[in-house]
Amino acid sequence: MSLQRLLSFDDESFDVIDQSTDTLRSISGSDVSGQRRKVKEDPTAASTQAEREMDEELSFYRREVKHLLGKEEFAVAPIRGCSKKVQEILDLQHYCLSHAQKIDGELGKRHRQLQEKEERLADLREQIKLYLKQQKPLLSLVAQV
Repeated sequence: MSLQRLLSFDDESFDVIDQSTDTLRSISGSDVSGQRRKVKEDPTAASTQAEREMDEELSFYRREVKHLLGKEEFAVAPIRGCSKKVQEILDLQHYCLSHAQKIDGELGKRHRQLQEKEERLADLREQIKLYLKQQKPLLSLVAQV
């Protein structure tokens, strides 16, 4: 039975059960209102016992259904609340992921800039070394003078 159908199981549904019980009682020799019809013989004791057992069983099932409905409602409410929390967590996760991608993109951009600057610095060092090599003979000439 679906949860929706269980949740819609109310007192009207119990009225249908009561009507069915009343029909059974009328067939078995009892009045629709539950009052015993007057029967000349003494089988009323057995019939009354059967009727009591049927009433007890009916009340047992009624309590069980109400108990189960209560459990279902109790079990469904936290799930609904959890799904809201799960959605909030997923939204937060999406936000963090998009923010991390943004930061990663920025870091990648800065890493490329740093590599370009390091390459330029290496080129400048090479140029300075070449310049100093070219200037060394001039300095040695000046030093000799």
